[in-house]
Amino acid sequence: GRTRALRKAGSAASAFLYAPQWRAARWGAGLLAAAHLVGLNAWAWQERDALAAKQAAVRNALTQTFPKVQVVVDAPVQMERELAVLRQAAGSVSPRDLEPLLAAAGAALPADQLPNALEYTAGELRLRGITLAPEEQTAAFTRLQAAGYSARLDDGSLLLRAEVTP
Repeated sequence: GRTRALRKAGSAASAFLYAPQWRAARWGAGLLAAAHLVGLNAWAWQERDALAAKQAAVRNALTQTFPKVQVVVDAPVQMERELAVLRQAAGSVSPRDLEPLLAAAGAALPADQLPNALEYTAGELRLRGITLAPEEQTAAFTRLQAAGYSARLDDGSLLLRAEVTP
């Protein structure tokens, strides 16, 4: 049964590949494959051009907004750095600074939870000695997420971090 089916499939494939009545179908399949390949390459070319245009627009926005930036290496990072310099010069704070992190923690945590120690490094605030019941943890994490912060409990401490950078 199986051998007969394989022979029959082989003879059908052979007839398709070599029989003169299937010549038009073979040409059609070949042209269809070639057209598909050309279409995919054209689409990739358009996408590559669109991506290059978006990257050029970002670079242009950086150099127009901050004229003192002469060399563009990584435009989003350089924009963030320049905005931080402007924010610092104006005396305002970013969500990654200590004060907003402390305010968010104070608003989200229950009143009876006081940390034993505070650690602040590079936009992260670690509150040591915080123990939350599961329902308190869910409520606090929900409030922090609504304020734009992510939090996680790690080894008896609560780690806060701004979700999005300015």
